[in-house]
Amino acid sequence: MVYNLPVHFAGGAFFVGWHGRKFGANDVDDYFAVMDSLRPLFAQPDFNTSTIGFYLNWIGSPDDIAVRLNYFSLNVPETIRVVEKFANDSGTLAIHKGEHVNSDKPIADYDDGSPPAELAFKNFLDANTRICLEMLQDFGRDHTRNMVQDYILNDLLQERRPEPVMDGYFARYSGTYRDVTQHGLVRRYWDDMFRWHRDDSVGLHFMDNMLVLREFQWHRPEFRALFQRLLNAP
Repeated sequence: MVYNLPVHFAGGAFFVGWHGRKFGANDVDDYFAVMDSLRPLFAQPDFNTSTIGFYLNWIGSPDDIAVRLNYFSLNVPETIRVVEKFANDSGTLAIHKGEHVNSDKPIADYDDGSPPAELAFKNFLDANTRICLEMLQDFGRDHTRNMVQDYILNDLLQERRPEPVMDGYFARYSGTYRDVTQHGLVRRYWDDMFRWHRDDSVGLHFMDNMLVLREFQWHRPEFRALFQRLLNAP
């Protein structure tokens, strides 16, 4: 069940790439190949016991092209141990950098799920990542990316909500999306795409970044007004 994170957990990140080499000239293929190589990690019981949520995004600066695995943990040392062991055992992956909190503190001292708006944001990030991973695997990389890109470049600019375009495909290919729908959270999920969870973090950016690998100009005033209209649309 997603949209179920507690208030007390600690966040951190791993920057994951290939062992012994940088991403190639076509870094899009490398990015998705690394993401696919990480999939078995997300199914491991020891990962899921310590790590209650996560999200993935593309880091595309010239000196740091990698997959960033952002985690929400109830046991930071265990999360670090499990992820590092997985990368080492893979023989192909390498952790290029890590960003972690002071793991000597008890988890009750961390409130990464506070205030409520921050918890809502991180619940969305976790749910969206799981849905997108399933879409990439079962609907296909090109189909999923093209559908999202077409929505952003065409339907979004005509003030259409995403449900008529994507709901049917998501319901068919993503078990997490079906779970969200069954629990009456599907409108919340799509609304979260148009919310500015922080001043610089609109939800749709994270789907766009994870799937299309692009930095769109979401901060333009016309987009803020458009997203508010879409939030209010039936």
